[in-house]
Amino acid sequence: MSHQASRMRYLYFLIVCNIFLSCKTNHFHYGVASPNYQTQLIRHTCISISYNPDCRQAEWVVYSLRKEVLENAEITRTDRFIPDPLLPDSISAHDKDYYKSGYDRGHLAPAADMAGSLKCMQESFYYSNISPQLPGFNRGIWKKLEAQVRKWAVQYDSILVVTGPLLGIDENNRIKSSQVCIPKGFFKALLIYYEGKPYGIGFFVPHLSLSKDISEYRVSIDQLEKITGFDFFPSLKKKVQKRMESIVIPERWFTE
Repeated sequence: MSHQASRMRYLYFLIVCNIFLSCKTNHFHYGVASPNYQTQLIRHTCISISYNPDCRQAEWVVYSLRKEVLENAEITRTDRFIPDPLLPDSISAHDKDYYKSGYDRGHLAPAADMAGSLKCMQESFYYSNISPQLPGFNRGIWKKLEAQVRKWAVQYDSILVVTGPLLGIDENNRIKSSQVCIPKGFFKALLIYYEGKPYGIGFFVPHLSLSKDISEYRVSIDQLEKITGFDFFPSLKKKVQKRMESIVIPERWFTE
């Protein structure tokens, strides 16, 4: 691919991301929260978050992942989990919520995706970007999916990622002695731009220790919207959105 073609693709992505992330209504145009709770929108340098204070975690996180960032990443993991400085401490998760809980502090936006700058790496360790994950899930299927997203970012120059937990307000489904909800599953909605057209794919993975290939958990964006209740990528033209969200084109994602 020529340098000019690569630059044009990235410029397109900047336009798309600007449209999405500059919208402060309707949750940056990604989806409306459940009427059962009041979310808070947080915009950091590298990630934007719709935060659910009742569950002490995000309902989704959105960010753009670029080839050039991944190929020049030099920042090592900080492993310093702290409350999000843009949230009141009273509605944040803390170290004590996870201590001896049996759950990993699972990243929504992975630390490896944020290794392009110290600021980005620090933001990835805010508790607003963390959900409780079973060790077998976090270190298994979820880690594999995160690695595959990075491969696609390198392949297509840029990828827009929306990721989050499937939450339910259930007092019996929280970490013991904590307000942190235990998700039923996790999702990713991905958007790439290839040869002048956007392509999308969704993933919904049950919160279990799983051994199947990640391709087993792929869904169309339409299907993912039904599962999560969110409206992904609505700033695309309706005709384009309908085509892109209703089907998954395998050759853009997996070799079959």
